[in-house]
Amino acid sequence: MPTTVPKLQPLFQALRARFTPALQHPFTDEQVRQRAQAIWQERTAKGQSGTAEEDWQQAIKALRAERRREQRQERRRQKQEQRINAKAHQLWETRQLKLRESDKRTAVDDWRDAEARLKESGWTRFVRWTGVREKKGWDFVQLLASISIPVVLFAGGTLFTYWNNQQQQQIAENRQQDEVLKNYFDSMKGLLLDKDHPLRQSKAGDESRSIARTLTLTALRQMDGKDGQRKGLLLQFLYESGLIKVGKKGAVVVLSGADLSGADLWRATLLGAQGLTDEQLSDAQLCQTTLPNDTVNNRDCKALGIQP
Repeated sequence: MPTTVPKLQPLFQALRARFTPALQHPFTDEQVRQRAQAIWQERTAKGQSGTAEEDWQQAIKALRAERRREQRQERRRQKQEQRINAKAHQLWETRQLKLRESDKRTAVDDWRDAEARLKESGWTRFVRWTGVREKKGWDFVQLLASISIPVVLFAGGTLFTYWNNQQQQQIAENRQQDEVLKNYFDSMKGLLLDKDHPLRQSKAGDESRSIARTLTLTALRQMDGKDGQRKGLLLQFLYESGLIKVGKKGAVVVLSGADLSGADLWRATLLGAQGLTDEQLSDAQLCQTTLPNDTVNNRDCKALGIQP
């Protein structure tokens, strides 16, 4: 073995001379070490085999590839800047040429312009100062567009806010009217189902009747004239519960003085109801309505678009 080593030394020197330039690189050991460690971690995660020397060489190749990519990007950026500078210089020369060609005025022309401007009126000088005469039709269109867009946006925002407030107010009012009707039904249900003093078995002058009448008149008064449907539901409830019919003990709830303005009484039955007058029903909506005297009234069918 010792006799063969001297024979191999020239071969080793030739290989070292051949691959030494390839092993040289401009990177620091810390950069190569970090990249080699990342390659080792990736290789280990994939379960691939390899040596630290291979990781080191791959790290150098990766760093060189990144360096070449950065250099290419830098060259492209420089070329782009050169093209932009050349184009900008060309535009500047064109603009200077146009200015030199248009500026062919003489001192006599300036003198005449000065005399004409001194003779101008205040309004003419104001118009010239604003530059309106130099504006073209498209310039005025752009001016109107720039003014109208904020105005339209402001008007649209104002209208939307107003509409939204109206909607919220209407929702609140409907919720309040629903709460009034619900509370009325709950109170009347309690009086009707009272085990000791049922409302239907009460007599004239009983406290339960006074409470029922007060609740009814108050609920009808709290419902405005636009809330005709809920008023109609309340009256239908009283009729079907047998509280407004004239019986042996008289009507449990007398409707004299009740506010029925706007009440929707379409197909409602008020036969035998006590206390209702023509004046109270004058402001109600009557269509196919059976009145206390057993007559059908179709006064408002046409206005409601209903065939009698």
